[in-house]
Amino acid sequence: MRFRFIPLIAIVLCCASCANKDYDISEGFNKEITLFENGISVPIGSVGPFTVNSILGKVSEMEGIGSMVGEYIHVDDDGFLYFEENHDIFRMNVYEIEKDLGDVSTAQTWDAGYQSGYVEGIVGLMPYIWLKPVNQKLVITATNPLRGDVHASCSASVWVYTEDDMINIPIPGLDDCVMPGRATEEILAMDLDESLSIPCSMIAFSDLTLDLPAMPVSKADKTDNLFFAFSFNYRCGIAITEEFNINAGEISTGRIDLEIGKYLLKKCQVTVEIENTLPLSATVSGFKVLKPRAGKEEEAVVDDNIVIDADITVPGGSPENPATTTAVISIEAKEGTIPDIPEVLLSLVLNGQAGLGDVALNTSQGLTVKSSSAKLTGGITIPIK
Repeated sequence: MRFRFIPLIAIVLCCASCANKDYDISEGFNKEITLFENGISVPIGSVGPFTVNSILGKVSEMEGIGSMVGEYIHVDDDGFLYFEENHDIFRMNVYEIEKDLGDVSTAQTWDAGYQSGYVEGIVGLMPYIWLKPVNQKLVITATNPLRGDVHASCSASVWVYTEDDMINIPIPGLDDCVMPGRATEEILAMDLDESLSIPCSMIAFSDLTLDLPAMPVSKADKTDNLFFAFSFNYRCGIAITEEFNINAGEISTGRIDLEIGKYLLKKCQVTVEIENTLPLSATVSGFKVLKPRAGKEEEAVVDDNIVIDADITVPGGSPENPATTTAVISIEAKEGTIPDIPEVLLSLVLNGQAGLGDVALNTSQGLTVKSSSAKLTGGITIPIK
């Protein structure tokens, strides 16, 4: 019977404590509690990747030569970026050659002498925008306007100009080559020495000769091509030098939709794993939370009530050996609690990563958040209402 009075006694004591200032806890008492000290996982949308294309897009915004980059970059079937140049080494009309020969009643060898073609355009500017060539390839094509084959001979070489020297790389196989009749065909393809870290400058033919038939003009189709020619295609993949340095400025992560508003947190730490397959170290700082936007066209507005404290440096990597970094980001609401975070602005600085060697740039490379959820840990503070 006496146990029935216990609830009543408890109620009376509570009322008494509320009335007595000795039991008043409304002042001088920390109205915050800490939960989830071992961590909880919160889903996070995709962050990044900040890709090769977006980075070179920043390079192309540079005044002067930078604006040429985007125009001349190509992407092959495997996603690798490359530059390409096509130029003539030698080109002359068969009428001009016959005039130069004089007596054309018999077959004879015509001496074209020294001929050259230069690699121009963006390729020559690579060192000035912290880029270097990899997988350099050279293809030489011959054009013969006559109906029969023509034999040609020359001493050919690739020239590379450095600040201190000129490097001469012999091109084999052109001391006796055949130019197929009435055709434009590839007569040589070669890979340049992989140790060559600067682009090709010039293709040169010394002592070029053509073995021509009698009356060469009569062997040409007057309505078709009338030119003898040698031309080259030079192609190189793109790698980044260790001197590469660019401030990408303030960029958006895009939609990340970090849904933490429901936890009513005043302060927390977010732990994420960042993966980098770019041959660039990335320094990330200056985080700013953006308020929700109704659409992409709506102007972004920074939520000044939310403070993110983090300075993150991610080392460079490659697709074969990605670099990963665990980043701890502190988020705090100046007033109230942290809402859902739809999007974040950040400042990104990129530098060439020493010691990686030549890593060819590919559109698959990028800087991204590897984990699909954020771990909230340590000191998650919830205000008591």
